[in-house]
Amino acid sequence: MFTAFTSRVAWRAGALVSFALSSLGFAQSSGTVPATCTINAAGTSLTCTTTVSLAGVNGSFTSGTLTLNGQPAGPACNGGLVATPSSGIAANTPTAISLNACPNNTNRSSLNFRWVSPATGVNGQDPWIGTATANLAASASTQYSVDVCASADQSAACTRVNATVSAAGAAFACGAVSPSSQTVFQNTNATALSVSCPGATSYQWYLGTSPTNGSALSGATQSTYTPTTASVGTANYSVRAFNSVQAIADSTASASVTVQAQQSGSCPAGEPRATVNWGGTSNTSSLNFRY
Repeated sequence: MFTAFTSRVAWRAGALVSFALSSLGFAQSSGTVPATCTINAAGTSLTCTTTVSLAGVNGSFTSGTLTLNGQPAGPACNGGLVATPSSGIAANTPTAISLNACPNNTNRSSLNFRWVSPATGVNGQDPWIGTATANLAASASTQYSVDVCASADQSAACTRVNATVSAAGAAFACGAVSPSSQTVFQNTNATALSVSCPGATSYQWYLGTSPTNGSALSGATQSTYTPTTASVGTANYSVRAFNSVQAIADSTASASVTVQAQQSGSCPAGEPRATVNWGGTSNTSSLNFRY
């Protein structure tokens, strides 16, 4: 009684397919037409059915079935889809993006490329090359895609490859390390160093006046760092921070920590000393002394 149809005979895995139904002249009173179903995996088939009620006909009838054939696995795309630039794009500024599909394939000229919006081929000359104009808000990103197909036939096997481009975040910077200097005795507790880097998601502290000429301190990856005081001397500390789009900001000034040796010994000989006579009191445990 029913006929189901679509415009293609094979579909890419993951495609959501809509199909129409012809009821041979009966009026539809309920039910969803067109119907939809999804191909779940490459090389598989899926039968889509729907149930409709028709005016003037008793009962519900299952539609004619439509078998959707999943495409076999598509051709290899070595190197995927490369976007240039792919990150650090100036926010809210239209930027030309170059897209290069399967750069490591030697058979690119024999493949067919179907660009998915917003990318298009360049003048039809090099179908594996795409261009687009990105205009992204701060810290935003977008994805570009292309189907790499064995032929131009609509039912040909295809492989989809994607590339993501992202905008640089809002202005990202760090202040100076605080406190700027301190002096402590050896093997005592130093004051923790800190830095303000609004928007930072991770940190790396360095031994040196700046990260570019310092050495990274193992495990020092938090917003604060407590210097060691095991060795006598003066050391400088700086920090580098990263945000969600991996922009880098260094502390504008380092902090110095001076560690001094502990003082010990007795009074020098010849210094005057005082003797106190408590008037013969033998029990001094109940007395208070002030020097």
